[in-house]
This record gives sequence, structure tokens and C-alpha cells, in this order.
Amino acid sequence: MPARRQFGRIRKLPSGRYQARLPGGEPAPQTFPTKADASRWLATAETDAIRGALNAPVRSGLTVAAWVDEWHRDRSVHKRPGTRAREASAIRCHIKPLLGGRLIADLRPLDLQQFVAAVAADVGPGTTHAVYAVVRAALNDAAELELLSRSPARGVKLPPIPSTDVLTLRVNEIHALASAVEEPWRPMVYVAATCGLRFSEVVGLRRGRVDVEERVLHVITTAPQRDTDRAEPKSRAGRRGVPLSSFVAEILDRHLRSTSGADDDLLFRARRGGRIYAPNWHRWVWAPARKTADFPMLRFHDLRHSAVPLWISMGANLLQVSRWLGHSSVQITADVYGHLFPETNELVIGRLDRALRGALPKASHNRASS
Repeated sequence: MPARRQFGRIRKLPSGRYQARLPGGEPAPQTFPTKADASRWLATAETDAIRGALNAPVRSGLTVAAWVDEWHRDRSVHKRPGTRAREASAIRCHIKPLLGGRLIADLRPLDLQQFVAAVAADVGPGTTHAVYAVVRAALNDAAELELLSRSPARGVKLPPIPSTDVLTLRVNEIHALASAVEEPWRPMVYVAATCGLRFSEVVGLRRGRVDVEERVLHVITTAPQRDTDRAEPKSRAGRRGVPLSSFVAEILDRHLRSTSGADDDLLFRARRGGRIYAPNWHRWVWAPARKTADFPMLRFHDLRHSAVPLWISMGANLLQVSRWLGHSSVQITADVYGHLFPETNELVIGRLDRALRGALPKASHNRASS
């Protein structure tokens, strides 16, 4: 039986290493210390060729810059405006300058590890994670589209993200902060701190979505900071109704009466009208209010966090908290806020004991007591 013909060719270089070439003469992107290693690479390349996924970019010369531009244009159309803007920033500021001229087929995990190190030298861990997530998604999609036989974005170590201290306000502190915020934006503090809304959800509220009589706030759209003036919430669960306390309902009722607009108009507007932009609002309204109220490190998002312990202290259960926050699953809520729920063993078992004893027939009850 004739010996099986080898896929491609292997030759020994003057350096003592081995070079593998595909049947068309294309060399492997690296040399190998042994002939067996070169043979294994050719065997893998043969399998990829049979599957129709042989590294097309080696032949086409597709660069990282060309691919991420195409990927962002065609594969991100379904994403939220803010997400698209963050991806564009990562591509423009980090991915193209550091990797743009490389062929995507030449990238190896080591290259991406070095890329992460270079990004981390300029920005914080959180931004590094966000930038790497973009390049990883682009390369994974290239592999899915059979532009690559396998994505090189694997096994890359990212810098740890330090835990952020979350500040939460008590009721009296919420009043103090709200008093420091000038009108007509003062109700925004109460909405965020008692209804658990994100900033984009607060500034995206429409007048007709505030039901003062039923005391419900309907979160249907958000106000992105770029492009369109409205967008869907982060997830399907983000479309929700959040109950209002009568105190906050009265504040919003006064706000509606003191301002004008149609039901579809924004509930809170910028100083000159229109959508509120976070950088401007934080600079001219939020920062001075924090200083006045003596909360210099407080983020607006901390108001959303503040709502949770308030709800729990009033008896809200995990499912209610999850729904009001707009989380896509109760597990997310449990992971983030589970430690805030009090241990109720004594309370629950005590009530169970009383229920068992109370349901006993009178004679049995007397025997159990004796």
C-alpha cells in the first residue's frame, strides 16, 4: 500500500529550525523547533482546508484596521447608540494605533497579551477590559465567518478591576442632596434614589409615562448621549413599571404642573431645552450640589444603589427588587445586592412555630404545652 502523501512540504532551515509550506507554497506564519511540530501544523492546516476554513486572510491580506471598520459598520447595527460610540472610540484610540497594520491571520494570543499590556499602560483596568472586549468580539466574529480558522483572542490575562466603594444615602441624606440640586432638576434625585433608575432612564422619561394617580413610573425609553434622542432600555426587563411613593408622586405632579409640554416630551430638559447631556449636567448641576451637600465622591449611579437598601428595609423581597431595577434575572440582583437582605431565620422559624402551635386541636395543644 503506497504511503500517504504529506500535505504541503517541510524543509530544514540553516538555523536548524523547520519551515512548513502549504501546497500552494505559502509558508506557515512561524518556524518550528522539530520536524514533528511542523508536521502537526500541516495536519491541522489540512483539516482546516477540508472544512473550507483555511486562513483566507493570509491570502487576501485583510488587516486588523480594515476588518474592525467593516465589523463595526456591518455587525453592530443592532447595538445601542452608546455601545456603538464606545466601540468606535476603542477602535479609533486603541485598536487601530496598536494593531491596525497587522494581518488578522498573523495575530497570536501573545500579540493580544502585549496589546492588553500596552492599553493598560495608558488607561485604567475598566477601560482596558472594555477595549479588549471590542477586539475580542471582532476576532471571534471573523472566526465565525470563516475568515480565521480560530480566533487568537483566547487565554489573554486582563488586569483585575479593583472593587469600587458604593455609597448609599439614607432618607435624610436624600433630602439634603435634593435640596442642594437646583430646580427644575431636583425631582431627578428622588426618582433615582427611590425608584432605582439609571441616569439615561431618568433623563429619558417622557411626561406621559408618569402616572401620578396610579403612582407608577413607566420606564419605556432611555435618552442616549449620542445619535438618536431615544432608545430601548438595556434589556427587555428594562421596560418596566416602578411604583412611586405618594411623596415622590406629589413632587412629580408639581413638576408636571410647573412645566409645559406634550405627553411625548421629555420630563426633564436641559437648561436651553432638549435632551440632557451627562457631561454638561454633571458639571453645572451635579458637581455643585454634591459640594453643597458634602457628598464630594457621590456618583449619580449611587442613587440607584441607594434605592435598594431602602426598599429592603421596607420589606421588599428579592423578586420585587429585581423587577424594579429592570434586571434581566433575579440572579443578577442576588449577586449584586444579596448581601443586603437580612438574615430572617429567627423571624421565619418563630412564625412557623406559632403557626404549628396555633393549628393544633385544643387537647393536643394542652399536651404539647405540658
